[in-house]
Amino acid sequence: MFHLPKPDKPAWAGPLVGGLTQSIINRYLDCPFRFYLYAVLGLEDPAPDKANLMWGSICHYGLEQIIKDPQPVREFSKEKKEELLETIKAHTKEKYPSADASFPYSCHQMVMLYDDSYKIGNKFETEQDFEIPYTTRTGNTVTLRGKVDGISELDLVEHKCVGFNDPTQSRLETPFDLQALLYCMVKNRRHVIYDKIKIPDVSKILPPRRTGETISHWVERFYFKHHYKEFPIANYRYIWLDQFDFYLSDEDIELFQKFQLNPLIDTICRYWDKVTHPNFDPNNPDHYDELFWIKPIRTFDASRTEKYKCNYYQYLTGEMTLEMLQPAHFYAELPEKKQ
Repeated sequence: MFHLPKPDKPAWAGPLVGGLTQSIINRYLDCPFRFYLYAVLGLEDPAPDKANLMWGSICHYGLEQIIKDPQPVREFSKEKKEELLETIKAHTKEKYPSADASFPYSCHQMVMLYDDSYKIGNKFETEQDFEIPYTTRTGNTVTLRGKVDGISELDLVEHKCVGFNDPTQSRLETPFDLQALLYCMVKNRRHVIYDKIKIPDVSKILPPRRTGETISHWVERFYFKHHYKEFPIANYRYIWLDQFDFYLSDEDIELFQKFQLNPLIDTICRYWDKVTHPNFDPNNPDHYDELFWIKPIRTFDASRTEKYKCNYYQYLTGEMTLEMLQPAHFYAELPEKKQ
């Protein structure tokens, strides 16, 4: 099967010391074996910045600028819009120098179409990180960590940039989303404004860029002039900028803690005790059990496409060796943990 080394010290500090984020919890849920590669060996897939992730991060930055501004974006002057574009371009150049040249222009246009009317009369803080202790029913105390896109005295805002969106499914599923429930519990908010923004620059039906056409003109064309299916974007704003809200009750949060969060944290703590024990051997089949096992990389599911590939796919299929994986990054989106 796989022959894994035993490091002298795990790469991750663990749930009790390092703290848990929704991203780390999701990694564990993905597969206990792959979580061992990530958390103990400190290895992850050597993938360059993906276009969707770069576009989403740049768009998040643009949204951050307008949400903390008390003036609605629809009332921005021409000068203020141009200033925002230059800010987004500078941010892109600094953070994502390999990003496609259209990304800052496209994200700027998308932000200009965004409905930020909910901020009128409210003061929002953006990109607010949190770090709080949490104790489960069995006595495991961990630090829950994360970053909220936007928050006011009563509201919580979350943005998601996606390649595909089913509005009906989103409204059914999102109130049960791990991140939404976790953030509402930690920040004691019950009203969530949720955005799902489709990324146009990676769409297969974008109009081709004409010879000699500037990037800014091309972007303006598929936002305002190109008529084909879901284009121009400005005419089909409801498809590209899907914004909805929902309320969670105190009972919803309590049930989330009892039936999901507490068992998950307790399981991760027991898992960590197991895999960091001096006698644990990831190459010994006798050590594989309900805590440590390999999730199959392929199971039949008629609802999924053939395009989906799990984390460490190339390693698990033998296309890549352990030495070809890259060092893992923990809490990359958060500041250094407070001592």
